[in-house]
Amino acid sequence: EDHIAFAVPLDELCSELQKMCAASVSQQPLPTGKSNALEVCIQGNFGEELCNHLRTKYGIPNKYIELEDKSAAKKKK
Repeated sequence: EDHIAFAVPLDELCSELQKMCAASVSQQPLPTGKSNALEVCIQGNFGEELCNHLRTKYGIPNKYIELEDKSAAKKKK
């Protein structure tokens, strides 16, 4: 699948999200093996806030925003 790149300064985005959500935020390489592909990880359930911020401040359409809830995989039944 093709990916569209947006010029989002990740250091700035992480700082904004950290203040906005009062949560731990980090950036790390994607597991795709591409050295220049990074993802932003935020601790907590802030998907709606993150999508809103990416749309309003950076003009990124919803169809290009992918959220993954990694906490669901850690929960035990």
